[in-house]
Amino acid sequence: MKKLIFGIGILGVGIIATCLSYTESYFPLYPEIDTVLPPNFPQDFHTITPGMNVNDVDSLLGQPIHVYQRDVSVGLREDLNQVFQQSPGVVQSCWQYGSDGASPVWDFAWLSYNVCFDSADQVIETGVAIYHD
Repeated sequence: MKKLIFGIGILGVGIIATCLSYTESYFPLYPEIDTVLPPNFPQDFHTITPGMNVNDVDSLLGQPIHVYQRDVSVGLREDLNQVFQQSPGVVQSCWQYGSDGASPVWDFAWLSYNVCFDSADQVIETGVAIYHD
């Protein structure tokens, strides 16, 4: 039994050391370790479904950190630009919840929670992206 506990401890230290040895590494034990989220951001992001309107999303999630519009597609994050390109004329804006910089001791990957709307301000897709920048 002592060998098993020792082995699990060594494995845990190995996993943490591996995660810390790479800059912008994804930390599976706490994926949001370097993610700045809006105050009181709820954990019910996955309750957002296609067809909900802007007011529904605002009441559940609050104001986003960034709002990306189709007509300002220059300089978009790569995944959001890809969303606009894959659905021409459909996605008009995306709300982004999450940004980099929450961890004071290391630079880990961070998560972005995205909600995209059509021209009628109805949700058409949601997604979570992992950034290693």
